Amino acid sequence: MKRYVFAIAAACIMICLAILAYWDVYRPRVGPVGNGPDDAAVLRVLILRLIYPAGLLVVGIIGLWRYKKKRS
Repeated sequence: MKRYVFAIAAACIMICLAILAYWDVYRPRVGPVGNGPDDAAVLRVLILRLIYPAGLLVVGIIGLWRYKKKRS
């Protein structure tokens, strides 16, 4: 059970960190106009950063569901 709870908690933390990194990319900074981030690259990195935590979240939820089902 601890494994599944840890997987869910780790997935939530990783999702929060991915969103925080995405927010940080688009924060205004000092510098010349026109040197903004490449939107396609930023979106691609965000999607890649969200795929693993989403899978981990699904595995954690299914494992927890099976554990609860087995105990009852």
